[in-house]
Amino acid sequence: MAELVGVVASGISIAALAVQIAQSVAKLKSYWDEVKEAPEEIRNLVEEIEDLQSLFLDIEQDQRRNPISSMIYDPTTLSRCLENCRRGANRLKELTDDLGMEVDATKKLTRRWTGAKLFLKKDKIEKYKARLESAIRLLSLSYQCYTSLRTYNIVPGQTLALAIVRAGHDLKGLQQLFDSGKASVYDIHYLDWGDRLSLLQAATTYGNLSMIRFLLERGAEANLGWRRMDAPVNRLVSNGFFKEGASTDSIEAARLLVDTYEAELELSTLGAFRGTREAFQVLQKLTDVPYYQSSLERRINIAINLARWAPDNGPELLSIAIEPGFIPRTAIRYASAEIGTLLHAVAYAVGRAMGTEGVRNGIVPMEDLPGWRQLIRELVSQGANLHSLRRGSRRQWGQECQEALWTPIYDLFAGLISVHIQHWCVGAHLSELSHSLLKTWLEDLEASGVDLLEYGKKERAMHDHLPISQNCRDINGEAYSKLYLVEFTYGASPDDWHLSFLDPADFYAGQFCEMVDRPEVIMPGSWVD
Repeated sequence: MAELVGVVASGISIAALAVQIAQSVAKLKSYWDEVKEAPEEIRNLVEEIEDLQSLFLDIEQDQRRNPISSMIYDPTTLSRCLENCRRGANRLKELTDDLGMEVDATKKLTRRWTGAKLFLKKDKIEKYKARLESAIRLLSLSYQCYTSLRTYNIVPGQTLALAIVRAGHDLKGLQQLFDSGKASVYDIHYLDWGDRLSLLQAATTYGNLSMIRFLLERGAEANLGWRRMDAPVNRLVSNGFFKEGASTDSIEAARLLVDTYEAELELSTLGAFRGTREAFQVLQKLTDVPYYQSSLERRINIAINLARWAPDNGPELLSIAIEPGFIPRTAIRYASAEIGTLLHAVAYAVGRAMGTEGVRNGIVPMEDLPGWRQLIRELVSQGANLHSLRRGSRRQWGQECQEALWTPIYDLFAGLISVHIQHWCVGAHLSELSHSLLKTWLEDLEASGVDLLEYGKKERAMHDHLPISQNCRDINGEAYSKLYLVEFTYGASPDDWHLSFLDPADFYAGQFCEMVDRPEVIMPGSWVD
């Protein structure tokens, strides 16, 4: 026990040990470059230690931001944490020094493992492997020990502190709650619907810069999230930019989280972004992976998800989501069985945009959506597949559903329906919007050089002979948003086309009529008049 406590008394810190580990890792990696035919498992072990090194750097930064925390820890537990870290760091240094001596001794002969077999035989390689594994065990144990010291308070969802953070204007009141011990940055709120929310996650959800800065200065964990997408900076991107006038504060908050507190902005989170083009360009520079160096497939998926939100500036965002300033033909022709093509997403967005405007203002001329219409024409003229199928099993209430399968024209109506189901606007109004939407879609295809007769012939054949879904659902696939396609006629001009749907109200009315017309059922043993 005295030895353990002595570790703390000697002045050894996580920070110093983290530096030592970093130096050893750097040397090991340089030796790896010298000896290129080392076993792959050695490389994997070095990479594992490198990951641990980054975790200890996180601990050091946490202690620097919140120095009082080390005073409230159990000294015995803290000592054990430091002792394991010290032993692991020393073993790693000894291994590195020994390996360095042997590599240096052979440089005069060769820089390749094949020539080094005389002094790195199989048994010696196994010895180094065992020492690496021993260092990893000690460092892992140390990290686990440290994380066990950090505890969070589970509190009911609706607290005064959470209400203040959501409102975003009473910093003094929040400070008083902290000072009196009635709230803490380590409070985790369990909400009625099962979500778990820290105060920093709440602040980023509402994009409140002053609250975010205050909580970070009080030691809130910048990367805390039950899933990576729930981390504060990712919540900020998904929710904190779409409010009017939010961009400036939200951009500064994102920079604060990433640049100062080293939060990791998940690249795919940008698919849920709703804000200005300028804000999107800033976030592209803050992602955990350099944006335009990520795979084309990842960037296409982001563009598809951006389109499905159907923001007013969606076409602007899509123009920089894949490449800076244009959409490459390879992206236009890219198809995913699960989420479809860019044309699927844009068709859904057009339907959703028209539905939103229809709910607000009634019938909306599609001239009010020039950006989306121009994007449709661009995609089609560049070779987008009008008959590409999007498929994938959907889940409803935890149950597997019948596989959905549809072409872009079905997504067009699915977007429209998704808005109207949310607002319970069905019937004649939806029918008029559907007719206007179909005509506009066909006019844009015709302007792009599409033969509408041939297009209709193929779509009708697919509808009749393939397992295309007979209903358009909203993007979440919920059962209540079904709209059944009951008639499909087409021709050489937009006026020759007609798609007729049975809307949900008619469906439930039919069920009611069936119940009314059903013969009376007499239960055995009941009284008969």
